[in-house]
Amino acid sequence: MYTAVEVLETEPDTGLNMLARAPKRNRGKNSKTNKHWSQQQKINAVVTFLSNGSETKTANITGIPRNSIHIWRYQTWWKELVEQLKAEEDSKFDVKLTEVIDKSIEIVEDRLKDGNYQFDPKTLKLVRVPVNLRDTARVTTDLIDRREKLRAKPVKAEIEKTVNDHLAKLAEEFKRFASAKTIEGEVLGKDHEG
Repeated sequence: MYTAVEVLETEPDTGLNMLARAPKRNRGKNSKTNKHWSQQQKINAVVTFLSNGSETKTANITGIPRNSIHIWRYQTWWKELVEQLKAEEDSKFDVKLTEVIDKSIEIVEDRLKDGNYQFDPKTLKLVRVPVNLRDTARVTTDLIDRREKLRAKPVKAEIEKTVNDHLAKLAEEFKRFASAKTIEGEVLGKDHEG
């Protein structure tokens, strides 16, 4: 999780700009010093809340009244800052996960190519033995499934986009249909000559 200082250092413009848009109200004042809470304190409140999930604990840790934290939680700047922090955390996690996946693939590749390590009690050494067929089949099946899921993502996104576009067009047509003027009159039949 981030500290308030890290937020200011890594994304100074974004975090501060969001807080600059936050409304200034008297109830945001520190009752003891009669000052507004600083941007640093607000960021610290968001980071602390994200790490423990409790308004009360956040208030105890930061010294900001729980009521102020509760009000801030429903303001746009708080929600935007939370989303930014979560996105950065997800990005960091994705980088770490990618490193683990790359390392795992290297190990699997090595085992498939050169075999597993096994202790030979006769020579008292580790030797490489071929990977058994069941393990090879399981690894291959898992990798193929994962590859297929990755390849299907762009197609699914394109289908969803097409469906959403189609729904938007239908909504426009319904709106136009609903606002159309009604023409009143008689319907003339076949036997009417005129």
